[in-house]
Amino acid sequence: EKASLLVRFYSRVDTDWCGKGHLVAWDSLALPGSILTQPKAAPALVPSFEITKRTGDRFEVRTGDLDLILDPTEGGLSLIRIHGEDVLTAAPQLNVWRAPTDNDGIKLWTGQDGKPLGRYRAQGLDKVVTRLVSSTFRQSKDTGAVWTYRFESTGREKWDDFSWSYRVSLPGEGVVRIAAQIETGKEISDPPRIGLLFRVAPGFEDLSWLGLGPLENYPDRQASSWEAVHQSTVTNEYVPYVMPQEHGLKCNTRWIALNNGENELRVTSAAPIAFSASHLHAQDLTEAKHTIDLAPRDEVWLSIDAAHRGLGTASCGPDTTEPYKIKAKRFALDLEWTVS
Repeated sequence: EKASLLVRFYSRVDTDWCGKGHLVAWDSLALPGSILTQPKAAPALVPSFEITKRTGDRFEVRTGDLDLILDPTEGGLSLIRIHGEDVLTAAPQLNVWRAPTDNDGIKLWTGQDGKPLGRYRAQGLDKVVTRLVSSTFRQSKDTGAVWTYRFESTGREKWDDFSWSYRVSLPGEGVVRIAAQIETGKEISDPPRIGLLFRVAPGFEDLSWLGLGPLENYPDRQASSWEAVHQSTVTNEYVPYVMPQEHGLKCNTRWIALNNGENELRVTSAAPIAFSASHLHAQDLTEAKHTIDLAPRDEVWLSIDAAHRGLGTASCGPDTTEPYKIKAKRFALDLEWTVS
């Protein structure tokens, strides 16, 4: 457990340069663990579920108030529903592309081969497709039920570009755990992101998270953000850059919650993650030339990254520095999903 003290300084009066109540400065101070009241250990979760229907490798499962569909032909965990209402509406997808920022390269210009964008396109990251390698189901008294799905992905017909898998388990009543492993091939170099993309049902508009905020922040753009529980809406996460591009990332996040007024979807991570929630798919932003080209979708695209590359300043200056490039080859995500 950790805690911090957030101190904010506001203008007490109207001035020529700001109004009364304007946030002038802030600081976040880490508190020593010794002053914290240690919470009681949570009781151990006990696997609790019922397989209501099985047809070959396709499963319909109930755990608590949740109904799940796991189907390898649909990518694995393809549906989470509560009380008959859809929550998660598609299986997780490998996510290694971000809509090009101007710092990645000017997407409408030629001569960008020497920029990060040129490298991303040469590696096929903008057109990745996936094929299923295997699916397995195991059940025991100790671990309960575990479904494992393994995939290969590429955007240039080199199927060793990305090898990835995820495991679905049900550690407690109404709890779904998704543990993913992602490995990049030897020819994949410094991609813009490594993570998974989830499609959440329309209506989950209210957003909150524990992490850096309230505005967008990136691995090399964090000085204006502080750790707290922040609130927003998915619609308000959109940043109207004149050239539509990547936006809205939040780093150092421990949990994310999406609420539709009746139910709350909460995703808790075992390690800090980066995420964004949007009514726009990355491909929508990639293809758009102007903000008027964008048509927000009803569903929510929830991107959860194990790693995200820095932005740099390469539109008119140097690229991001070495610590903010993605050099690792193996990545992991460990996420617990609950709906209440």
